[in-house]
Amino acid sequence: DLPRRWQRRRRGRLSCFRCGRRLFTAAAVNRWDPWPNLFWLVDPRLFQRASALEHEGMVQQWQREVAAEPQGEFAAALAAAHHEYGAARWALLSEADREYCLGQPWAVEALRDAGVGGLRYTSQVKCLHAHLAHALAGGANPVGERVLSLVREGEGEGRQ
Repeated sequence: DLPRRWQRRRRGRLSCFRCGRRLFTAAAVNRWDPWPNLFWLVDPRLFQRASALEHEGMVQQWQREVAAEPQGEFAAALAAAHHEYGAARWALLSEADREYCLGQPWAVEALRDAGVGGLRYTSQVKCLHAHLAHALAGGANPVGERVLSLVREGEGEGRQ
């Protein structure tokens, strides 16, 4: 029932639960490879349509928009989404895991400081799947909201 790509990468302590078309995971902490994703698209149709939008160049288009107006509303909302995502991921860790991470700079960077899907810079747009999953999970994510709007309008349908 879970996507194969998730099953293959599952390591360390990772808790998850399914809610409709989304899979929620708590950040995994093992001593070698932190897991930065919290939300996954499990609906194959949504996954395919987000992939089609990536293929059509939406990541690059929205990245150019952020670069053109780094102080604009879209850029500010994207930065806030990245901060919200990192804070939510950090909050899901146990106290013991947070203590461990604080002693490992790479773990703090990956689990507390990184944004949506592990992105390091708050101006980055990368994986539309991760942004969409964040928005569907209730996050204020402007990229995910745009993807959802395009999907509802039929964009990305039948193309892959």
